[in-house]
Amino acid sequence: MISTASDIIVPWAGQTTEDYFQPAICKAPDGRLMLLMQAIKASDAFGPPSCAFSADDGATWCAPSTIPSLATRCLADRAEEGIADVRPYYHPLTGTVLAVGCNTFYHRSADGALVHDRTGHHADRRQHPVYTVYSGDGNWSARQSLSHPFFADCANWRIANFQMVIKADGSLLIPVYFRPAGQGHYAVCTIHCSFDGRRLGIESVGDTLSLPSHDLGESSLAWHDGRYHLTLRALDGHGYHAASHDGLAWGRLACWSWEDGELLTMSATQQHWLATDERLHLLYTRRTPENAEVFRYRAPLFIAEVDAERGRIKRHTEQIVFPHLRRDGCDNHFGNFHAIVTEPGIAWVSDAPLWFRIEKAAKPEDDHIVGFRTEVWLKKFALS
Repeated sequence: MISTASDIIVPWAGQTTEDYFQPAICKAPDGRLMLLMQAIKASDAFGPPSCAFSADDGATWCAPSTIPSLATRCLADRAEEGIADVRPYYHPLTGTVLAVGCNTFYHRSADGALVHDRTGHHADRRQHPVYTVYSGDGNWSARQSLSHPFFADCANWRIANFQMVIKADGSLLIPVYFRPAGQGHYAVCTIHCSFDGRRLGIESVGDTLSLPSHDLGESSLAWHDGRYHLTLRALDGHGYHAASHDGLAWGRLACWSWEDGELLTMSATQQHWLATDERLHLLYTRRTPENAEVFRYRAPLFIAEVDAERGRIKRHTEQIVFPHLRRDGCDNHFGNFHAIVTEPGIAWVSDAPLWFRIEKAAKPEDDHIVGFRTEVWLKKFALS
């Protein structure tokens, strides 16, 4: 059972001119709430990750400040290397926060605008995971990169917008998506990692999960009732899931469906978990009769209980976490959100509704987003 423990919290309402996006919340070593986010500059173009804190359970927040080690770096040829899709997790055994994301590349157009580089990168500009550690003294470590021979030949490999499992021994299971050399589509695997409060190291790599003609990515992992559960974003109009006893060897992929077998239409958007010992919940967006015109059906944001044994969503338990709203003729859109259990029985969901319109071009692939604005939304839940 899940119940709302707070109304929607909007930090810095009317107090900032920044359009913050993909907020991610966790507990800091001193017990405060920590919130990571990035200013969005253009479609898929972000400023450096910033961090804010709340000492009163989310009621008030300090002003966000940039994480120094994740600052944007200038490269040659009007290019920049940024850090994106960062998610923070408190690590109890070391009393630190591990924040993991990936590098990404932008270029400056002739008019100086920052544009996400979708055209492919130089050989020395492959995407790969990076991380930084927040310690009890209030400082962030230097930026560090993650590497392993399994991914050495990949065109890109990313840890992004994810949920991981912290095991009792302090080791980590983290989902990764990657584009194998010479192949056109992203696949997914999980990695078992050691972490000593300073360095993250890959100990083993799990099975590869893939679809024959579509990308998989931005996966999330949860532990519930003796098994690991993985949910995956796809680009074929569905979300996928799989289960495992060890978090490395996975069963078959299945599309998300209701208990009666009817498939959900999800359209290339993340899903995330909230798990307790008793219940497993999924957060997601899907097509409804009311949102057919919303880009990728990205509002409202739903939560529902999952039949973990059958891998199906219990329709009668579905609730709206954040609503579908229209402002000035524009729909809000969710998608790059985060969900976390911060203490037994308490969970938080963080998202940034994005209002925009799409300016059509001669070719659909040249359509672009204009006039966007965002807010940061937080909500606290009681779980049982």
